[in-house]
Amino acid sequence: MPPVDATDPRAALETLAVSVAAALRSPQAGNILRAAIAASAATPELVALADDFFRDRYELAREPLQRLGDAGVIRRDLDPIIVWEQIVNPMHVRTLCGRPTSDDAARQLVELAVRGARP
Repeated sequence: MPPVDATDPRAALETLAVSVAAALRSPQAGNILRAAIAASAATPELVALADDFFRDRYELAREPLQRLGDAGVIRRDLDPIIVWEQIVNPMHVRTLCGRPTSDDAARQLVELAVRGARP
């Protein structure tokens, strides 16, 4: 993951979202994602591995989202990981369907999630 702007939580979220979109645009991303989902459905060990993989990455978004909550930009009662999932899960689905997510679309997903989480 690239360095994020620690002074601006919204910019940090956009940086993280754009980096996810870029990673998912790699030629092998769709195949890796499809294989991981298919394998994890049949193997409990792979489910745990996938959970660990996503949990570690999703945790990167927790701090900027909590700061947005503390600033009153989004509701404080929302789980920051669920808000982050609203941003990245559409990118995963697009990748599975062979439709890359542009940097601009990643920023729009951040905008939609932040607007939807307003108090």
